[in-house]
Amino acid sequence: MNDIRLSRVLLTGALLGGLAVRLVGLDFGLPGRHARPDEDVMVSTALGLLSGDFNPHRFDYPSLVFYVFGALEGLYFLLGLLQGRFWSPADVVAEYAGDPGNALLIARGWSALTGTFCLFLLWKIGRRAAGETAAGIAAFLLAFCPLAA
Repeated sequence: MNDIRLSRVLLTGALLGGLAVRLVGLDFGLPGRHARPDEDVMVSTALGLLSGDFNPHRFDYPSLVFYVFGALEGLYFLLGLLQGRFWSPADVVAEYAGDPGNALLIARGWSALTGTFCLFLLWKIGRRAAGETAAGIAAFLLAFCPLAA
């Protein structure tokens, strides 16, 4: 098997396996909100952005994550508005207070997708830095690294 083909096989395995590893535990601890303590801080701060105050009022986490999660929760609100489930962004916040499952799944799903995309970026960078085979191996190893999943 030539280097390019091996690299593509490893990349495909990394992307499919890495996505599967990241999706398996998506509903872990739900409907509770304290199974992963940082999530409550990030999602509740992001939901605060729906009130129209775009200052997260906390800077101990990277601010972009609050804005991305806030935008995703805003899309969730618009979808619920079209379905007649929500009338204002405050309804999304109230839903989170009673059952945080949907908001946490949105944030976790985004994290799983971006984590999987990082495998592709690692492969692209690795190809330039170390060659086809090394890039495929690197992406495959990161896909199943517990700290990266």
